[in-house]
Amino acid sequence: MIRWPPHVDSALFLERHWQKAPLLIPGGVTDIGFLPSPEELAGLACEEDVESRLVSGDSVNGWRVREGPFVVADFLALPEAGWTVLVQDVDKDLADVAALLEAFGFLPRWRLDDLMISYAAPSGSVGPHIDAYDVFLLQGDGARTWELDCAPGVAPRREDSELDVLARFEPDKCWSVQSGDIIYLPPGVAHFGHSVQPSMTCSVGFRAPSASEMFATTARWLESTAKSRYADPDLAPDEIEGSRLSSAAIERARHLLGTAAAEADAGMAELLGRLSTEVKP
Repeated sequence: MIRWPPHVDSALFLERHWQKAPLLIPGGVTDIGFLPSPEELAGLACEEDVESRLVSGDSVNGWRVREGPFVVADFLALPEAGWTVLVQDVDKDLADVAALLEAFGFLPRWRLDDLMISYAAPSGSVGPHIDAYDVFLLQGDGARTWELDCAPGVAPRREDSELDVLARFEPDKCWSVQSGDIIYLPPGVAHFGHSVQPSMTCSVGFRAPSASEMFATTARWLESTAKSRYADPDLAPDEIEGSRLSSAAIERARHLLGTAAAEADAGMAELLGRLSTEVKP
């Protein structure tokens, strides 16, 4: 269970913060004994079937990223500061860590995506960026500073970085977090985390399928359920003008798509179910 700040509970969180405004939850989790050690996390990053990244750099020189799996020598060669290792889907590999997700039972279970854990050396960061989904950032061991720009407006990206980081970042909030603190960030809030000392952070992300993803899932579903094709049994002589698309042809195409959309609408529960349970490659 999450320990909410005074005068905040799950209902008030949904009303005032969910997809609306960031929230700092000091001491949101009292026991972080479920977290892996840095060595255990590094071990996961060396596994072939685990998605991991190693990020290094800074605001002056830009950020660089290496994809896992890694070997022990990769970690032994790292400097004392300025890097972060990130491991995705840790909840699928460590049962003790997966138990943390039960604390988010006040949100729809199907919206949960995964639990990523990062370990950062002093000054470690992945740069200022914007996420397109909701995220809870639980601070494990160590301390970290988070700067936020709650209204970033037009946010161009840096061209000298391998990561999708912002070229301009003007924070309007700064929160320092200790072990057990939680930060909630809605989509679209620019944020920049800096590790003050060696620290571990859990990132609980929530699925937010894009319209294009939903269209792609719908198209795949229609391939197996809808057999209708474009047809023009009412083709008229005045439509035959070389390669020109007639208004009647456009209307037939619109009708075909409308019929397919109606079929998809009837199967929306299945479509959304397929999309929300689709596993990552």
